[in-house]
Amino acid sequence: MENQKLTERGSLTTSTDDSLIHVVVTNSSFKQTKSNFLKETTKKGGYYGTTQDLKNELDAGVFTGATTYQTLADLNAVSPVPDEGTPAKVANDAIISNNGTYSVVSGIWVQDESLIVDDLISIETNASLSANQGRILNEKHINDASRNVAFIKNILENDSRDCSIFVCSDSTGNANDEWVYRFTDEYLAVNYPVFSVEYHLYDSGTQTYSDVTLQAGTGSNTVHVYNAAISGAQPADFIGENKQTAIIDNAPYDLAIINHGHNIAGSYTHNDDIKETRGLFLELTEEFLTYSQDTGVLVFAQNPWRDDATMDKNIYVVQSLCGLRGFGMIDVYSQFVKQNKDSSLYVDNIHPSTAGTDLYLQELYKAWDGNTSSIRVNQSVFNDYTPINLIKNGFFENYITGTPKGWITSGSTVTKETTIVDPNSYNNYSLKIENGFIYFPLDDNLIKKLNGKIVTYAVRIFVPDAQSVGTGRIGLTSIGTGLSILSPNQFNGKGGWRWKIMTIKADLDTAFYARIYGTTDETGTCYVDRAILLEGELPKDFIQKVNNETITLKNSSTAIALDEELGGVSVWSNDESVNSSGEAGSMKVVCENAFGSTYGIKFYSKDQADFNELAHMVSDGTFKTNGYKLNALQTAPTSASDTGTLGEIRYDANYMYLCTATNVWVRTALTTW
Repeated sequence: MENQKLTERGSLTTSTDDSLIHVVVTNSSFKQTKSNFLKETTKKGGYYGTTQDLKNELDAGVFTGATTYQTLADLNAVSPVPDEGTPAKVANDAIISNNGTYSVVSGIWVQDESLIVDDLISIETNASLSANQGRILNEKHINDASRNVAFIKNILENDSRDCSIFVCSDSTGNANDEWVYRFTDEYLAVNYPVFSVEYHLYDSGTQTYSDVTLQAGTGSNTVHVYNAAISGAQPADFIGENKQTAIIDNAPYDLAIINHGHNIAGSYTHNDDIKETRGLFLELTEEFLTYSQDTGVLVFAQNPWRDDATMDKNIYVVQSLCGLRGFGMIDVYSQFVKQNKDSSLYVDNIHPSTAGTDLYLQELYKAWDGNTSSIRVNQSVFNDYTPINLIKNGFFENYITGTPKGWITSGSTVTKETTIVDPNSYNNYSLKIENGFIYFPLDDNLIKKLNGKIVTYAVRIFVPDAQSVGTGRIGLTSIGTGLSILSPNQFNGKGGWRWKIMTIKADLDTAFYARIYGTTDETGTCYVDRAILLEGELPKDFIQKVNNETITLKNSSTAIALDEELGGVSVWSNDESVNSSGEAGSMKVVCENAFGSTYGIKFYSKDQADFNELAHMVSDGTFKTNGYKLNALQTAPTSASDTGTLGEIRYDANYMYLCTATNVWVRTALTTW
């Protein structure tokens, strides 16, 4: 669906308790139709109806009385300029950011601030939203900035304890005349005089923070601002070798502010690249939230480039990210566009001037000063676990030597690695991939099921520092449709375990491959712990592995419980009341035999064609098998009264021994023929 826009004098909000959309309209272009969709159906002033209803009414309301022009030049050529407040629309300008709604302000056309309502049809407004998802609506931006700020703001206003802010930025935030330092010095110190204010700037060369005291407060608490701003940085800079010192050592934080985009603009170049670029942000935010749970998150939609349209898609990437994850968006981009990217806002094509920095601060202050009765904190999507991985051997557990089962090599050498291992590994080893790539082909039935759907691919990977930029890339490919998406060259984010994330729409044909590249250069080596492919917009980790806790997975007729503290495993069949695990060091199997089956437990091997029964245990405890083999001959009793328990059997080279009662043995000779 084509994106529709509300003007700056309109607003769109939601209520998380009843999942209703409430549209408030004051712009003149809406007035004649507002009665169509402002329905006082609840005491809160809510909106009832499907998203299709809302779309139809917005379509009818947004542009009523507004003339549509193909380009911004066409609009600016209108003479004389119409009356104050007259609306208009630019529909097909070659510069994406020029498209949208405009109003006459003080005799000139001014673009209205955009609030994108993207893909509304995918979600019904009267459907309840999962608390686990933690989002208001999928794939559209609703500014949650004030809610994400509310947690730390509450700490500061109540002087309740020390608190900290983590800033992750490129060079638009590392200088003392740029927004991070100025926000700390001009806003935090001024508005919270009771707090001491400490500013820490990260040095990626020494991997340390500097310490600067900006204010000695009148109270006993301190607010720390950790500014991990690196010139030329991409989000991945902070999840490789810098992760420990830049993030982990000072975690947890009360607020995180992400300011990236300039150095990843154009990383993906095909037409549907917003989801893929969003993955580059998710790689940072979800790794960060692993170490700093329950943290508010703000994401800057950075300024456009002065001289070209390279950054024009970034606004949509950030809107998509924030709408999907519930982060707060700080929309600097639109402020620069509203001023027609005036040269006074820049010191060069990219970096903001003092006037441009003022716009950064203006939008951040709006979030900070906003009134909200609710608080938003976030956890990593990788804290949410999935029992279904579409890659059947995505953890490489079915692997002895050579290539893991189901995977195919192409110009690569694959070995098991036991030294470079993810601390959260499922196997206590990783897969070492040298050169070329490995790929996993999905089966035909799964390809048919996934065709046209959104899928997300996540790989837990380690790329050593010295490797080339083409090392450790991931890709999704479908033969026949031309779908072939490859993650960007990895200039940074090396020297540490991290996630690589890719989300695409699966336009599939007869084959679909998930790939992991040793390198796309001549030589390169990476290490992989797991690869996960799921339906949906967000990645997840696989079944939770938690120390010292019992984890139970079950449906209506089967269950598995794991207890790592005891080292036990229990498996039930037809038992819905699982509440304990196996005894220490044991595997306990329980079968109620409720369906009248002959055998309680069966053991199988499986080849490519079918399952092959190896043995079975009857419900009365009798064990039946096609053969019996000792690993080695046993130690014979020393006498007929040697220690033994009833039913014990032993073999040596000459006799078979049977214990007929406690400490009572008989034997029979073994003879040749």
